[in-house]
Amino acid sequence: PPPPAAVPGDLEPLLIRYAVLTAALELLPQTAGSLAIVPTQMKMVHDIGRRHGVALDRASLQDFAATLGIGAVSQVLEAGLRRLFSSVAGSVAGKTGKAAAGITGGVAGTALTFATTYALGTVADRYYAEGRKMDLSILKAEFTSLVEKAKSLQTQYGTAIAAKAGELAEKFKGMDVSTVLENILQGKSI
Repeated sequence: PPPPAAVPGDLEPLLIRYAVLTAALELLPQTAGSLAIVPTQMKMVHDIGRRHGVALDRASLQDFAATLGIGAVSQVLEAGLRRLFSSVAGSVAGKTGKAAAGITGGVAGTALTFATTYALGTVADRYYAEGRKMDLSILKAEFTSLVEKAKSLQTQYGTAIAAKAGELAEKFKGMDVSTVLENILQGKSI
């Protein structure tokens, strides 16, 4: 497939900023993080669409996400992987294994979330650059390929992810989940 079309300005900083943010959200307490990741990814898609002069509504964003098969499905898969790591390590190594599994699960979760966000943004850029008329099988194949590429890219941003998670935890301390979501969607955490 041809490379993604260029947009005014460099897209890479936007992709990295959102990928770091969603990976950092993954490190917050499970409820807040899980509830905020998908809306944050959809905000990124919206921002990318606007860069291409496309006005997006909630339904078109949900359709785009459903087309790629991401969102809630990836969150459920990720939670399942965490539970699997925890139960296997816990049964093999006792309490120490459970602690290690929590770390391993968190690392796996942040890598998947970072990669999914980065790939989603890249594919959204191409999709909107081509007038929302891309072949869906090409779109899905590109997304899958980009997720694998972005998993390795995530290792370069581990420190930034940890710092952002600390910043978010401090900023949102004592807030309920809906207030955290509202702040994120208004861009107050980016």
